[in-house]
Amino acid sequence: LAETLASLVMVHAIQPGFPMVFSNWPLVIDLRTGAFSGGSGETAVLNAASAQLSNWLGLPSGVACSMTDAKAIDAQYGMEKGLTSMAAALAGGNLIYESSGMTASLLGAWAESGGADAWEMARVRANEILRDHQPEYLSNEQDRAIRKNFKII
Repeated sequence: LAETLASLVMVHAIQPGFPMVFSNWPLVIDLRTGAFSGGSGETAVLNAASAQLSNWLGLPSGVACSMTDAKAIDAQYGMEKGLTSMAAALAGGNLIYESSGMTASLLGAWAESGGADAWEMARVRANEILRDHQPEYLSNEQDRAIRKNFKII
């Protein structure tokens, strides 16, 4: 907010009364990777707050939303674009943009690593769990006690 207000002051100092859309870009970063996370719930809430602050100041608000971290057009894509757009609209954003772009958190190198969508990644993970997860529900002592008392084939 402070940086955007400073830019408004600079524009006004250069040319008083010049029209400007007040647009904060409160960004969320994935701390594990350092990647921009445009489709997160946190981004939706921050952008809604940005629109409300702009409107409270009496300035036309611009909200960069409808972003997604999804790499393909899938369920994640639709949910994130819808969630961030709806939050900005319900908060009273005057100008909502980035609606057709901003996929994959601005990362294009994803295709080089196989381009798996959310469904494929879930399928692979489910197969790994089914293959590798072999839980032991009984201790060896419990197993021996049961086998001692019951004929197990």
